[in-house]
Amino acid sequence: MFKLKNKPEDFQVKEILDLKIKNNGPYAYLLMKKEKWTTTKAIDELARKLSIGKSRISVAGMKDKYGITEQYVCIKNFDLKKLKDVSIKNIELTPLGYGNRRIGIGSLSSNKFIITVRNIDKKLTPVYYAANYYDDQRFGEIRPNTHLVGKELLRRNYERAMKVYLCKPFFTETIDHQEWRNKLEKNWGKFENLEVAKGMYYERKVINALAKNPKDYINAFRRLPLQLLTLFVQAYQSWLFNNILYGYIVENYKNTKKVDYVAGTFAFPKEIKEQDKELKLPMVGYTPFKADEEIRRIVKDVLEKEKVKQSDFKFNVFRELSSKTIMRSAFTRVKNLKIGRLENDELHKNKYKQQVEFKIRKGAYATVVIKVMYTLSDGLVV
Repeated sequence: MFKLKNKPEDFQVKEILDLKIKNNGPYAYLLMKKEKWTTTKAIDELARKLSIGKSRISVAGMKDKYGITEQYVCIKNFDLKKLKDVSIKNIELTPLGYGNRRIGIGSLSSNKFIITVRNIDKKLTPVYYAANYYDDQRFGEIRPNTHLVGKELLRRNYERAMKVYLCKPFFTETIDHQEWRNKLEKNWGKFENLEVAKGMYYERKVINALAKNPKDYINAFRRLPLQLLTLFVQAYQSWLFNNILYGYIVENYKNTKKVDYVAGTFAFPKEIKEQDKELKLPMVGYTPFKADEEIRRIVKDVLEKEKVKQSDFKFNVFRELSSKTIMRSAFTRVKNLKIGRLENDELHKNKYKQQVEFKIRKGAYATVVIKVMYTLSDGLVV
C-alpha cells in the first residue's frame, strides 16, 4: 500500500481564501505556516504566547499536524506588531493586515495540495472527480474513535461516551498510553489523585473535572475545547454520511473498487455519471432535508441499522452538541491536476514515488483523492 507523510514536505497544503486586506479594521489577519502541530493546539499555544483568550482567534479550517500546512488566522482587536515578540517552534507567523470580516469555517473556498506518494509499484491514474468521503483523519488516525464517542453522546449515554474517550486503547498508541487507559478502565470511578500519562493534555483536563465531580460527565466533557467537543457528534455524522454515500455508490455503479479505511470501507466507481457530478447527500442532523425516494430509503436504512433518529441530534441539556442537517457533495471535482513522473523512492527499497498537485473544495479530503488515484490505477509501471 502507498505511504503518505513520511517527511513533512511530502504533504503540503495551502488554503485558498478571498481576503480583502486593509491597513486597519477590527480583525487582524496573519498566515500561519506550521508542522508537527494540529490547528487546535497551535491556536492554544498562540493564545498563550499572546496572553489573550482563545475566543478572539478564529481560523477558516482545521489542519492536522502531519505535513507542512499554511492557513489563515484571524484575531479580533489585535495589533499585528505584537507578533514580532512571538516565537513558537515549528510555527511561522506572517502578518498580512486588517479587515472588517471575521475569518471562520465558511470563509475557505478550497485547498491546494502538493503531495509525494511513496512506496508505490504502479503509476497513479488521473482522476477529475472523486467520491467525497470523510477519511481517517476525521475519525482519529491514532485513536479512530471520535465517531464512537459521538454515537454514545447521541444516545445520551454520557458515562459510556466518557469511557470510550478515556479508556479503550488502540495498538497505534504508545505503550504508556495503552497501559494508562487499561488501568483506568479497571479502576473506573477512581479519579482522585490519578496521574495522567505524558502527552495526554486533554485527558488531564477531563480527569481533573471528574476528580471533583465523578458523576458529572457533561461538565467534564465541557472542559474540552468547543471545536473538539462538537467534533465527536460531527464525526458520527461524517461516519453516517460515508455509509450513505457507500450505499448510493454500490446501488448505482457496477464497476467499483473497494478499499478499507479506519472506520469502514470505501467504494470507488471508475467513472462518475454526469448527473451525479452535482449530487448532494445529507449529512444527517435534526433538521429535514430534500432528497429523492431512493436517497431517502438509503438514509432510512443506515439510521435504522444504527438505531438512531434525526431527532437525536437535537440536545436540550447539552445544547452545544446539537447538529443540523447539511447537504454535502457526493463527489468532489479535482482541479489543476498535475502528476509528476515516477521516480525511485529513496525511503523504500525497490519502490517508487510520485508527486501530485491539485486543488479541491473545502471539506474534501486529499487523502481520499490519492486513494482513488491509487486504487483505480491499471498497475502499469512505465
